[in-house]
Amino acid sequence: MLQTPATLDDVVITHELSLRPVGFRSLEAENEAFARIARVFARSPAGLLHGLTDAAVALCRAGTCGVSFLEPETDGDGVFRWVALSGALQAYEGGSTPAHFSPCGVCLEHDAPQLFKYPGRYFTSLRDASPSIVEGLVLPFRGRHETLGTLWIVSHDESTHFTQSDVTIMSALADFTAAALDVLEDERRTRVLMEQEREARQEADAANRLKDEFLATVSHELRTPLNAVLGWSELLAAGDLDPRDAHNAATGIHNNALRQARLVDDLIDASRMATGALEMRLLPFDVHALAMSTLDGMRSRAAIAGLRVQTTVGAGDARIRGDDGRWQQALANVIENAIKFTPHGGLIGVDLSVDDTHVRIVITDTGIGIAKEFLPHVFDRFSQSDTSARRRYGGLGLGLTIAHQIVTQHGGTIAVHSDGAGRGTTFTITQPRAAADSQRRDAPVLVRIAEALPRLDDIRVLVVDDDQDAREVITLMLVRQGAKVRTAATVDEAVEILSADAFDVMLGDIAMPSEDGYSLIGRVRGGEGGHRGVAAAALTARASSADQAKSLAKGFDLHLCKPISANALVWSVAALAGRREGIAERRRMQKFG
Repeated sequence: MLQTPATLDDVVITHELSLRPVGFRSLEAENEAFARIARVFARSPAGLLHGLTDAAVALCRAGTCGVSFLEPETDGDGVFRWVALSGALQAYEGGSTPAHFSPCGVCLEHDAPQLFKYPGRYFTSLRDASPSIVEGLVLPFRGRHETLGTLWIVSHDESTHFTQSDVTIMSALADFTAAALDVLEDERRTRVLMEQEREARQEADAANRLKDEFLATVSHELRTPLNAVLGWSELLAAGDLDPRDAHNAATGIHNNALRQARLVDDLIDASRMATGALEMRLLPFDVHALAMSTLDGMRSRAAIAGLRVQTTVGAGDARIRGDDGRWQQALANVIENAIKFTPHGGLIGVDLSVDDTHVRIVITDTGIGIAKEFLPHVFDRFSQSDTSARRRYGGLGLGLTIAHQIVTQHGGTIAVHSDGAGRGTTFTITQPRAAADSQRRDAPVLVRIAEALPRLDDIRVLVVDDDQDAREVITLMLVRQGAKVRTAATVDEAVEILSADAFDVMLGDIAMPSEDGYSLIGRVRGGEGGHRGVAAAALTARASSADQAKSLAKGFDLHLCKPISANALVWSVAALAGRREGIAERRRMQKFG
């Protein structure tokens, strides 16, 4: 019959299903077909759909049977993919028809079986099918959770006509096969869940190992300087050291206390990074000047380690926009890493260059290098290539993590390269340059604490702290420079002392029992004690920017963090007492305390 062009109504003849006589059904043949499908499923699940199409061809006397699964596409249309075919059109398996213009699409649109006569007259994708399609019956193919596509049979001759019996048989075959597919999907999901559980268990085990290794490392790193502090302090307390040993004891206590303070700072910074609370103050500053200042402070360490430092500085405007203190911390961490892992006699190279858009610092060393398998984990938190008890190099494994976070928060990148163990390491820090119209006068000034401390003669200081050791050491730091110091252990005691005497400066702890430092400054600024205008600084172990903002908001003039060096404390008191250029300058210097 000539397939002349037609409309959709010309090719859809579903209404004829109710008019045609119901065909003969062999229940024995149907039962055997279902049994064959079940055997295929049990033997080789991958052949399930072909078992379905083979059975449909036989039971419905069809020329071809196919399963078409719907494949959505990104543009929203999609196709019906012929995933299984049996019969005369089997060579077309893997082909497709448009989802929006095909018998399968009409079937799913009506969500019911559809019968077609010469569908190629309307659906152009079927026009060249060989042998040609005379009649086609299409049914929805549904899984438990969704419609997967369609199941269809076609005839290739005028003598074969499909009836309601074929609809019944096809529906039963589709439901039976869909149930088997659901079983396969359940098994697949179970395997996926089991694999995810296995991976999660492995990750949890690895995390526990890392936690245990980290805790062991923290314990070691904190106890090592603490051992020196306790040991030297006990020897000093015994009072039988000669002057040279006493000086060594004091130096050892100081150096190990600084080492422990740095460990605590790294832990706090790591915690802030994990919670997104590592804050930055964004102002233009000169990278070259800051880098050279950082190197000046580290040359002595390199010299002690027997290392040479070679610096190359290119010309150009090296200003970037960011937090100069944090950025200096990042650079110092990378250079310290190079010093730490470079053997005696090695070379540290620092190359600073500028192009039209970026400032670049390259730090190279001739040290132990990094193994290929560890290279991707260099910036991970608490990562160290050797975490055993026999490791040669100390530290918590946080320095490079912190450097990476700081650089990336400034919009830059930090990359690492090594040709392997024993072949040195190169770190490259790249930062976008500040805009050309950035105001130089806004850039914070890098202040160095002078070696010659100011005298505090006749300056009266009230120190309020519930910890006796803290009161004593602060008192000694200030008295050595001529200050007159009184101490108080509680807020009530401090207010009572203020009522009896006048002071130039008050230093108050925050975390105290009964009433805290915020209560202290509130009562003083409220007029209790009669000296509401006394210059006051919070001197506390609460070191976050939020803590600093709260101290200033409550009425303190400065926020000083413990531990604090004698230099920083003396300069702070001098500034508060008006012996320097005022509080604003001291605030710029706080990060050096």
